[in-house]
Amino acid sequence: HWVTGQATNATCDGDGPDQPASFTCTFANGTLTWEDAGASAYYVFATVEAGGGETYLGGHSTTSLAVPDADAYRVEHWASGQATNATCDGGGGPAPFACAVGNGVLSWDDAGAPEYYVFATVTPGGGETYLGGHSTTNLAVPDADSYRVEHWVTGQATNAICGP
Repeated sequence: HWVTGQATNATCDGDGPDQPASFTCTFANGTLTWEDAGASAYYVFATVEAGGGETYLGGHSTTSLAVPDADAYRVEHWASGQATNATCDGGGGPAPFACAVGNGVLSWDDAGAPEYYVFATVTPGGGETYLGGHSTTNLAVPDADSYRVEHWVTGQATNAICGP
């Protein structure tokens, strides 16, 4: 209020919008679960450190979801225009693996994939030559400048690259 050209103010706490409820999440046996914070939708993201960035796994009205392997997960919900997030550790992304070549045979670590895709690169031409998909962990290969072995786990590729 104003009295003789001077303002005087009184302040008090109001009800204001509700703050989003905090909550936690856990990952076990391929399933991400989180507490019910009363939201109508939860937005789920997965992070694999090797590739960086988050992969959006969709909006869900339930409190659990079968998810691909990732290094971490983030579950988000909104209330009164404000987001609250729960983060939790994952089981890790696809396992890294290595390859080696010697005496015309390319071999690689068994990463538990049902099939490995093998490529050969010759530098002057630059492109890769596909040598097929294989369920074993070794292959007789033609001479090349380098080789790439790729496998897929839960929709994510992991590569091993090696040279002669």
